[in-house]
Amino acid sequence: AAREPAVEEEEAEDFIWQWKKGKSWVTFSEEDIETLEKMWKMVDGEGSFTATLDSEGASIPFNTNLKSMMQTNMSTNKRRRVQRIVRPPPKATWQFLTDDDEWEDYEEEDADILEGSHETCAELRTKVFSFNKGYNSVYLIRFDEMTQKNMDSGTVRKLRRIPPGEEPPAL
Repeated sequence: AAREPAVEEEEAEDFIWQWKKGKSWVTFSEEDIETLEKMWKMVDGEGSFTATLDSEGASIPFNTNLKSMMQTNMSTNKRRRVQRIVRPPPKATWQFLTDDDEWEDYEEEDADILEGSHETCAELRTKVFSFNKGYNSVYLIRFDEMTQKNMDSGTVRKLRRIPPGEEPPAL
């Protein structure tokens, strides 16, 4: 009989665990995420487990029910929702050189536009940058030259992309 190819096991760092506090989700500490992932794997992602986690500076035993995704503080019996989600991949940092010769980060929404375009096209013409709202200028981005040009004023700025996890080079 033919064997199924082995499925690569997902790494703990591929997931984050969060708990619900009011209307917000709070991410557990890296140490607690490691503990929760270890327990998750021990029970094959089914049933429930009890693990000691950090709760505002105190080590508290919590029971986590994986079917309902509810966590119970074993000391107080208070319950809270939890979730296990795929960790978002780290993003590259996009920067432009200011008039003062200092590198400044693009806003996240603008960096997302640049990141989504830099590998698929040599040039990008756009009006949708956040800093351009109300001006409606066309910007020409030349990825081969790593420049941004305001087509109305003619101002050209250098830009750069810093890959995820890397430090920016010195000026």
